[in-house]
Amino acid sequence: MASFRPPFTWLLFSLLVGAASGFVAASVFSLSLDRYADSLLASFNTATIQGVGKAPILTAQLLNERVRRSVVDVYQNDQVGENFPPALAFAHGVALSSDGWILLPSMAAAGSYNTASILIGGALLPIEQIVQDDVLPVVYAKVSSAQASVVPLGEALTLSMGEEVFVMPSSQGGFFSTAYGWRWRPALSFSADTPTRHLLLSSSADMGPGSTVFSSEGKLLGLMIADDAGIELLPIDFILPSLRSLLKNGVLNRASLGLTFIDLGRSLSSKEQTSETGGALVKTVVPFGAAAAAGIQPGDIIMSVDGVPMTSDRSLDELLLPYDPLTTVTIRFKRGTVFTETEATLGSLMSEKTQ
Repeated sequence: MASFRPPFTWLLFSLLVGAASGFVAASVFSLSLDRYADSLLASFNTATIQGVGKAPILTAQLLNERVRRSVVDVYQNDQVGENFPPALAFAHGVALSSDGWILLPSMAAAGSYNTASILIGGALLPIEQIVQDDVLPVVYAKVSSAQASVVPLGEALTLSMGEEVFVMPSSQGGFFSTAYGWRWRPALSFSADTPTRHLLLSSSADMGPGSTVFSSEGKLLGLMIADDAGIELLPIDFILPSLRSLLKNGVLNRASLGLTFIDLGRSLSSKEQTSETGGALVKTVVPFGAAAAAGIQPGDIIMSVDGVPMTSDRSLDELLLPYDPLTTVTIRFKRGTVFTETEATLGSLMSEKTQ
């Protein structure tokens, strides 16, 4: 039986149809590839590397380029010449505002900054004003103009342990470090007006007081300070209340609840054990303060502020961070077996030391 042979015209038609289909498929594939390449290029243009389950991360080189103009070096006036060797700088800090406010660590010699100038954005500017924070170990220095770029502020209190951060010891460059734990102040009771914890970073010989710490996205997380336990990060979250007041009113001021407390979410001594598993056990109340005016007494257990509860990871002082002086908040507390809500108008904790 003779085999079937399709006519040549049919074969030619099939080849043309196949070629057209292949061209369409190739075009679609090419278009998809082009779009993929464009999106990939866009991701590189934004200088991000997407981690699994994490926020975009900048490379060390790109982080240096992004944040270095916000980092400042401080020199004594009699030590500077045409060049500014980083080794001669006695302090470092970061620009906080475009009008020239700089965050610096407190120095053992209180007058050190009075005879100093700040290298910022390649220009050496004299310090015009210094405001000492009475609550935190930092000072705010004012220069005539800001040559620095101001970076966005982050939230250090939301960092996960093991998360990478970027440390800038000076304006010359920085390196990656890792958040590995919180150090809570070793005390049985705390003031509701001062921070209860600092962040610990993986150690490095180049990390010192005044080193500025940024997130992997280039947001400011805080300033390294010297504490009794070593070099630790003071989170920007604790600095923000004073900074808001400084930029708005020209003075340092923060909200005050006016009491001391025991954090029942932390480990307690045998003398302080209670049946409660959370909250702030009030130890003392400042006479005529916000807590006293609201009717809060020693022995009360504060459970929440404006509906936000205390937890083992969020102490009473941190619940007060978003508020300014004279703000009225609702405080829920327990006295004996009775839960009560009261309104408290926060007082004022002003720093008046200006040089």
